Amino acid sequence: MREEHIPYEEEIKTKEAHKKREREQRLLFQDELAESENKYRSLFDNSTSAILIFNLDSEYVEANKAACDLLGYSHYEITHLKVKNIFNSFSHKEFELLYQDFLTKGNAKGEASITTKSGDKKFVDYSSIAFFIPGHHLSIINDVTHKILHQEKIKESLKEKEILLREINHRVKNNLQLITSLINLQMNSLDDKKSHGILTDVQSRLKSMSLIHEFMYESGNFASIKCKEYIERLVQYLRRAYLTGTKKIQTIITIDDHNYGMELVTYLGLIINEVVSNSFKHAFRKKNTGTISIDLRSVEKNYFLLTIKDDGDGFPNKIDINYISSMGIQLTNTLARQLNGKLEIQSSESGTTSLIHFVKN
Repeated sequence: MREEHIPYEEEIKTKEAHKKREREQRLLFQDELAESENKYRSLFDNSTSAILIFNLDSEYVEANKAACDLLGYSHYEITHLKVKNIFNSFSHKEFELLYQDFLTKGNAKGEASITTKSGDKKFVDYSSIAFFIPGHHLSIINDVTHKILHQEKIKESLKEKEILLREINHRVKNNLQLITSLINLQMNSLDDKKSHGILTDVQSRLKSMSLIHEFMYESGNFASIKCKEYIERLVQYLRRAYLTGTKKIQTIITIDDHNYGMELVTYLGLIINEVVSNSFKHAFRKKNTGTISIDLRSVEKNYFLLTIKDDGDGFPNKIDINYISSMGIQLTNTLARQLNGKLEIQSSESGTTSLIHFVKN
């Protein structure tokens, strides 16, 4: 009889051992789960970022200490608020559109202003994840008020400097125009054509610089100038100053519509002033019609070529720019060197070409 009960007793022992292992595994899983929950809870509670959880009705259901400190509400008070109560800088329509977009994309991030319990306005950046657990969304919020206010101060400071620079450019332009007017008064009292011509040249040089400050004042851009538009206006002025009588001289300007720095444009303006004014004065003594072309182009990276060409009479003899007495050519050569460049003049009976090779820093 005893032998018949052994298998049954063994079966009981096996079942009990299996149940024991299951209990041990369940307890181990519960311990691991509890440990994991404690870790995440610790991260949640001790995070320096405000962390809030809200449900499908956009009602807050959980908030950490950082969120309470940021918003000024107690935990109980936050769990009786909706998201739009905090992010109240958006209109109802804007909020609904943003919320629907958030649900569709599954996430959202950006900057916004919020209102605390005390009514203070704060700027925050936020990052939200939709359905991080079933039926609930997560938001992480950081206070960036100090950064935003600092940026606003920088913007205000830049605006003040911009206004100051505009005023400086305006005054420089006016001062140059005043000098030009004084020269003009002096010219009216002169009968000497040579002196008259010298003062006209001085006026055109002043005008080339005055135009730069005029452009800066008009555009509000103090870092760069639209080179093509500037040169077009400069050439128009030179035409009025030097071209008289019945001569019909066409000007063709081929320049990329790019912005260049003030220093570079100043040198280019003075160079073009010298060469073009010289063409207007001397190149077409035997002709009533002709063409002056100005071409500025990039040859290689940071390497440029300015070509000023006329189809006038040309120079009678071969030119050595290092031994020529013409002040205009000497000044042009000096300006080219200021650009780390080189002036080359080619002249024949069919006209004169001035080539300025230079490097744009």
